[in-house]
Amino acid sequence: MARFDRPDFWIGVDSAITAAASAILLIVGSRVLGSGGLVPLAMVQLFASSAVILQRATLLSPALAARRQLGAPAAIPTRWAWFSVPVFALPVAAICPFVMGASEAVFIAVPAAAAFGIAAVGLDFVRYMFISRDMPRYAVIMDIAWVGMLVIGGLIVIAQPSWLSFAYGWSVCGALACAVGAVIAIKAEGPKSRATVTLAGTLRLGRWSGLDNLLSVTANLVPMAVATLTIATPLAAVYRVLQTALGPLNIVNTTLMASFGLNSWRLTSVEALRDLRSRVKKSVMVLLAATILYVGLAFTIIILAAGISWSDSIRVVAVLFVAAILGAWTSPLAAASSALGYQFLGLIVRILVVTFSIFISWTVSAGVNAPIDDPIGAVALVAALLGILGWGVGYVLAMRREHRVLGSE
Repeated sequence: MARFDRPDFWIGVDSAITAAASAILLIVGSRVLGSGGLVPLAMVQLFASSAVILQRATLLSPALAARRQLGAPAAIPTRWAWFSVPVFALPVAAICPFVMGASEAVFIAVPAAAAFGIAAVGLDFVRYMFISRDMPRYAVIMDIAWVGMLVIGGLIVIAQPSWLSFAYGWSVCGALACAVGAVIAIKAEGPKSRATVTLAGTLRLGRWSGLDNLLSVTANLVPMAVATLTIATPLAAVYRVLQTALGPLNIVNTTLMASFGLNSWRLTSVEALRDLRSRVKKSVMVLLAATILYVGLAFTIIILAAGISWSDSIRVVAVLFVAAILGAWTSPLAAASSALGYQFLGLIVRILVVTFSIFISWTVSAGVNAPIDDPIGAVALVAALLGILGWGVGYVLAMRREHRVLGSE
């Protein structure tokens, strides 16, 4: 029973439901939509996921890490949602409709993209609001309500399938789930007060991780857009569908980042740093073993479920397998470094990745073949390699510095 009292268990369950819902969206879309509908759906889902990542990196995860500055388990203020959700959803509406390859006019695509982005970002804000209050089990309740609405909405959408109906159905269910989450939060929190993290302290940490992830998102989106528009290939959609197989690995990464951040306020002694190092080593070993065993089976299931041909997917599988292995090694290092307040460590790595991404995308749009004739895959591999090198070196340097600082007190 002790497991059910641990926040990281509920964070993992919550992340699992989110990843599964995203995977099912694209798998069902692959089954019932043609390539003309799947590509726009995959792209709007990619942009919305990128917005969620940016909100987490800039505001939500740094807010958890900012607990270390206060030395207390402080919460994320609810009022932050009023500026956070519109700001991070805006790029989805402003950019995605112009690069998603939809046959509909832009003025038709913009509202759908905006609704999708607002729902995705809003749900994640409520999710982290629960996590910061040490009530992640309520986020799971909200997600269960969301999935139930998606099932009912899906039965309606499939009757007249299009990427627009998928996007609007997803958005309506997400908005309703946010309302459910708000009611749960009011009932669960009650009149009692609790300390809240400061916006200034959060943004001091978030400016580094936010810029890091902005560059990472740019590196991912640029080759996707080029593959969709310039070279007119469904490769972008194949990548998006198969990337859903990596959902459980992203769950682990999300769980690590959140659970390490929740405990950041305890990292105030040399003994705590030793425990952190031990936790990182164990996490790396477990993640590597689990990833190697899992990925092959997961890709097979996704390919069969989505109806993708093996000839179209074999190269994508190879690229994503290598990237997943490197990512499993990198995640604990990044989570520990971020909990210690070293979000800036990935910045130089991201700058290099974005530079490579833009260069590859430019050469492809100019008619020159990219490495392995695949701009998306080339960027994914280089990003994974640079990620493990950057965070690995950064983690070692961060631990040494923290040991010196705490050891001198």
